[in-house]
Amino acid sequence: MRIKRYSIVILFLFVSLYIKATGQSCDVIYINGEQWWLMARPIDKDSALYTRLRDFLPENHCMSTANWDGYTAFWKIEDSCLYPQRMEICVYDKASRKDSTLIYHTDALKTLFAPYYENGRIPARWFSSELRAGKGDLVHYVHSGFDRNMEAEQVILLRQGRIQSVRTYHNFKQPGIKILESQDEIIRRFPWHRFPKYKGQRLIFSIRNIQCTPDGHLLDFDVRTLFIRPKGENIEDRNHPLVKAFKETLKSIYPWERLFINGKYTMEPLNCVLGIWEKNDLPSKADNDTTGYSIIGKVYGEEVRQIPPYDVIKRPLTGSNLRVEGLPFQGWLTDSTGTFRIKHLKKGQCLLRAEFIGLNPCDTLVTVSGTTCTDTLQLVLTLPYDYIEEYVCSPKLSREYINKGHPNLKLVIPIEQDKKVREHIFWKKYGVKYYSYYPLKENGKMDCYLNTPNRLLTAYNREVFRYLDKKYGKTWREEVPPGIFGLDKSLDELRDESWLIKTLSRRCKYPIVWQKKNKGCVLRVAYEVNQDGYITTATILGKTPRSFRKSVLDVLQSFRNEPTVLCPGKDTLCIQYRLDTMPLLPKADVVITGYSTCDQPVLMRYDATLIAHTPEPRLEAGVPVCYLNERGDTIVPYGRYKFCQTDTIKGIGFVYEDKPRDARIVCINDAGKKLFYVVECDNGPDYVKEGLFRIMDEKGLMGFADSSGHIIITPQFKFAYPFEGGKAKVTFTGKQKVVSGSDGEKHYWDSEEWRYINRRCKFVQP
Repeated sequence: MRIKRYSIVILFLFVSLYIKATGQSCDVIYINGEQWWLMARPIDKDSALYTRLRDFLPENHCMSTANWDGYTAFWKIEDSCLYPQRMEICVYDKASRKDSTLIYHTDALKTLFAPYYENGRIPARWFSSELRAGKGDLVHYVHSGFDRNMEAEQVILLRQGRIQSVRTYHNFKQPGIKILESQDEIIRRFPWHRFPKYKGQRLIFSIRNIQCTPDGHLLDFDVRTLFIRPKGENIEDRNHPLVKAFKETLKSIYPWERLFINGKYTMEPLNCVLGIWEKNDLPSKADNDTTGYSIIGKVYGEEVRQIPPYDVIKRPLTGSNLRVEGLPFQGWLTDSTGTFRIKHLKKGQCLLRAEFIGLNPCDTLVTVSGTTCTDTLQLVLTLPYDYIEEYVCSPKLSREYINKGHPNLKLVIPIEQDKKVREHIFWKKYGVKYYSYYPLKENGKMDCYLNTPNRLLTAYNREVFRYLDKKYGKTWREEVPPGIFGLDKSLDELRDESWLIKTLSRRCKYPIVWQKKNKGCVLRVAYEVNQDGYITTATILGKTPRSFRKSVLDVLQSFRNEPTVLCPGKDTLCIQYRLDTMPLLPKADVVITGYSTCDQPVLMRYDATLIAHTPEPRLEAGVPVCYLNERGDTIVPYGRYKFCQTDTIKGIGFVYEDKPRDARIVCINDAGKKLFYVVECDNGPDYVKEGLFRIMDEKGLMGFADSSGHIIITPQFKFAYPFEGGKAKVTFTGKQKVVSGSDGEKHYWDSEEWRYINRRCKFVQP
């Protein structure tokens, strides 16, 4: 009897070893309604439960090396707890010789999970450990148990079935030299001359725990045993000269293929056995060096700006890997400015690849035609948009959540307001959640790295906006919490000099008392910006009203926690609050001439010259146009207007509407803002006469504006002639008629009630 028991124990030992040496199929888990692969078998953690499961399984259940137990469990995370939903068991019918699947839902599993079943659910209270769930493509796979890693993974720590913490990882593989394919290069570089004692011997290294840097350099690894054959010597000394020489050799080769797995860099395989022996027929390293031709260039990488507007910017990449096709064991790195220089290239064409962790690689065909190529070669590595849109954030993913009944939004939440936003009534009232959000620190910067640009986050949220509009109308928009991409305009604002001017002007309204006294003011603000983009110090120069001075200083103080894109260093901002009694200050950065009906300051910028650009061969009337300022920023984008004789805008300019027919002339200012329509005259805007030109409103009524774009006489007339001698002929009636004999090309205005006005819109005698 004792022998039989030992036999059973030994049998189970062999079975467990065999199972461990085979890749196992995963269970399925639903997290926030989304399917993930569960790389674990939670049921196996309870020995009593596992024993009941073995008795529960039908005798004819299927077994395979990938699924010895013959079942697949489906789990879900709900209310921060783990629950089994159902179990699918494959069974084999000998009569029909076919497989089929039995599905057991929660009620059918009541007996199996009797100690845990309650209120129609089965909380996994027996489980206290980590679970690993993944989705996407395989990044790393070993044909043993659940030794694999997928592109997206969540490591969930549970205690008695309740979630304690969740860590999310985005794993990837960075291309490079494979260690198992580099044997010849290792043999070539190994210093055999230092070890004459081992001439003719094969050195077999048992390697474990390989560590590498993000740019593909080998950091360290452990050599458990060095086998020397046929001598039969085994060395377990980690400091043996052979081991040190082997490490030096591997460290001289880069960039290695590396894996980024759950927050750490490593190589594949993690453990391996590598043998080397001296060969005399391998070409020397010098064979790769050919001629003296070189190329110089710069590598840029895209990244998401970590402050508003969270757009995509390009910066020089430090430590970017470069490789040339045909030179497999050579690599180059960019310096601190993103610059690289590659020497010893043959004259002709070569395929250059630039890589950087987390960005798409860039392949460029370079023609080497001179002694040294200039540094005009610029390579840009883009963000992994395909991956982001497939697994992280896209309208498609948003629609999938909506279709599953789980609409959710992307938003920014200040850390100190986390509880307030989380308990906001909006979420329960409209059935919307936020599965992921971006915490904002008190200094205005993210507490985590944001790798998804604003445009994708906004596009994701807009699908939810459409869903809510269709279901509830527009009223829900008045109840949303702040920080939602696509609704909170502060998330779209570029904090540059224009932002500083507008914000300061908007928050610091000039005192009404001084306006009534017809007194103006020149506000000079001296400020300093540190390297991180924060305004550290600010002072007011010159004399200003005391109450106004205090309000300005309060606003400047509030900027201390506002990260900006202002250039580091000291600068001065000059704002003139100009009333009619004041001369125009030529050196003012901004002139505020009054306040609009919505209580916003009317700004007039200096040095805000806009220049027209078009993709067409010539800049002529009717072609699509955009306007850029002197820094190259697009102020008026393509597709909004067409060209109308104004190639440079200083103050105001004129453009056509982007319409195929009956396009009207529009007057815009140097900020790209539409001011009003302009009367067309001789295929262009109306001429300025006596300082005024004719304008129109949406209904086609005419008025007058001055050359600065200020409306002097509000549009109200059916027709008006230009000013002449201080008077203009106008009418409130009539209609347009065709001049006889002009074939419809010339028109005039016919009215029986003509009157004359002066510049103050007062009726005067003819």
